[in-house]
Amino acid sequence: MRYPFALLLIGISACSTPDGNPDQAISAKNAECKNYAASLLNINRNNPSAQLEKRERRHIEIDYVIRCHKAHIYKLYTDAMLTQANPSGEVSLHLSISKSGDVTAIQIDTTDLQNKIFLNKLIAYIKQLKFNKAKSDGSYPYTIAFAE
Repeated sequence: MRYPFALLLIGISACSTPDGNPDQAISAKNAECKNYAASLLNINRNNPSAQLEKRERRHIEIDYVIRCHKAHIYKLYTDAMLTQANPSGEVSLHLSISKSGDVTAIQIDTTDLQNKIFLNKLIAYIKQLKFNKAKSDGSYPYTIAFAE
């Protein structure tokens, strides 16, 4: 049971700033994650946006950005574990992302989780994420599995 506690600590340090402004932390983390995703895709780190705008967004880019934010997502999950006896399960989401990289809509396709408060917090957090720019808008399925 060391791992959920470790994820909780990582989530707090990754998503907080000295002045306590979480929006600033999310903004800084978004830029870091976009650069991380671009570097993993072997795109020029000096100007990754220019090259990303010329092509379609790939599912692997969505995965990289969400995985980069998994510490905060699992912090939300561990908070939900305190209020629910067995919160494990999967959430299948459908993300609509504009060509500028903003999440325009999120729909829950299927879920095993019954904690509506957690699901609302998860959706609100993912809506704040910023993805790489692309040639056009896109719609992407994404599944997140949560285990005890």
